[in-house]
Amino acid sequence: MEIVKQLSIGNKEMKKRYLTKSLFKIGAECPSKLYYAKKENEYPSKKDGNEFLEALAEGGIQVGALAQAYYPNGVEIMFSSHEIMLEKTAELLKRDKVTIFEAAFTFEGHFVLVDILHKDGNKVDLIEVKSKSANGLEE
Repeated sequence: MEIVKQLSIGNKEMKKRYLTKSLFKIGAECPSKLYYAKKENEYPSKKDGNEFLEALAEGGIQVGALAQAYYPNGVEIMFSSHEIMLEKTAELLKRDKVTIFEAAFTFEGHFVLVDILHKDGNKVDLIEVKSKSANGLEE
C-alpha cells in the first residue's frame, strides 16, 4: 500500500496534501480554487454555514447509511488520519471475504476513499453511493 511521503523544501517541511475527489472537482472547475481549498483559516468559504448545503450533505449521509444497510456484516472505517485509515483498510483486505465502508487506499499519490468496497476472494467491487434530487430521464 503506497503512502504519500511528506515533502520538504529547504528546511521547511510541508504538510501532506492528497488529491481527493472533492478537491479534483474543485480544481477542474477552477485551478485557483484548488490552491485556496483547505486553507479555511486564511481564506474563508462563502459555503461555510450555508443551511441549504448543510441539508444536502445530511441527505447524502442518510443515503450512505441506507446503502450500508444492504451489507449488514460490513465494517466501517471511522474517519481519522489518512495513515490510520490506510492501515485499517489494508488489514481488513487480508480477509478472503469482507465488506468495508469508507475503505481507503492511495494510487499514484492520490488518496482514495470508497463508499463501499466488497471483496469476495479475488473479486473486488467498488461501490460509490450517490443521491440526486431529480430524475435525469424526465423530458
